[in-house]
Amino acid sequence: MSDDHHRQAIFIVGWNEAASCVFLDFEQIPFEQRNMIRLLFARKELRRLAVNWEHFTRGYLAIFRAYYGQYVEDEWYDRFLEEMKRVHPDFDHLWQQSEVKPHRMY
Repeated sequence: MSDDHHRQAIFIVGWNEAASCVFLDFEQIPFEQRNMIRLLFARKELRRLAVNWEHFTRGYLAIFRAYYGQYVEDEWYDRFLEEMKRVHPDFDHLWQQSEVKPHRMY
């Protein structure tokens, strides 16, 4: 398993045709941009689809914060957070208010 396996939780690595029709054509998005948190802030399509976008996004940020807490030595997280704060001001607001929520994989 690679050193960056823990980052896979926020990257979209698989989808079906229905997801591409309803959400986004993920195949057209470069892998490094296929990050759920980045897409939630950058893509208007996803903002419109979420009934309560802020609540939905807070859930993802809580899971992300739990991963970040486990891997604070990984510089990727710091670079990602700085980029998100710089590019998406509403990210910083929600990040400051986010709680930690463990992610369970089934």
